Amino acid sequence: MAGAAFQTAVSYLSGVYPVPLTGGYWAALAVGFASGLMGRRHWLVAATGAAGLVFAVAAVTPLPAAMLRSVSRSDAPQRADAIVVLAAGGQDKLKITDAALPRLLRGVELWQAGWAPDLLISRGRGGQDSWIPEARQQLAALRLDVPMLETRSCENTHDEALETARIARERGWKHVIVVSQAWHLKRSGGVFEGAGLRVTCVPCRELRYDAWAPSMPASRVAALRDSLHEIIGLAIYKRRGWIRP
Repeated sequence: MAGAAFQTAVSYLSGVYPVPLTGGYWAALAVGFASGLMGRRHWLVAATGAAGLVFAVAAVTPLPAAMLRSVSRSDAPQRADAIVVLAAGGQDKLKITDAALPRLLRGVELWQAGWAPDLLISRGRGGQDSWIPEARQQLAALRLDVPMLETRSCENTHDEALETARIARERGWKHVIVVSQAWHLKRSGGVFEGAGLRVTCVPCRELRYDAWAPSMPASRVAALRDSLHEIIGLAIYKRRGWIRP
């Protein structure tokens, strides 16, 4: 039982599967902790207790909001040479992901407003199909005919920056608008600037929670998950020299 409770807590924090934040969940955690004590499985008791503590801090304190703000970036739109929409996994089978769709719509919105003449969509990992056809279909349903350019396959944000820099050299771009969720833009902006581009970071909507002040327990847990991902990513990118000090 302790192992199951520990697995449940870690799974929620890692986003593997969503567990409803109900009294039953907390009861399961408590029962698992107690059964671990009775069975003298001390490492499971410690691990379950640690996971429960992190989970509780994430769910009921303002810490996730502060962490989220520390990795976020939001610039006022400026006239640029191109708008770059980051892939966010692009599509899952035949559907655009929940993370990618708001990025795409924000990019199109900026393009329609005339902030840049070109719209570049980054493409996800090599095993993924291009999400451009699905994106065009979605926009056609809204009676929008938007010309799109596409990068080659990218494994990560660093690859997206290098691909954009390559296309920028070919097309004479100097300044790009990078579109993603706010919590992803501090790292994205830094790595694009490290690739030699002038960057304006414009966030799209975050559909799961208030991107600046998540208030519900489940929202705070999701915010903690996103901010931890970016904090670790920033540290790795700086260590590798992909982001300028």
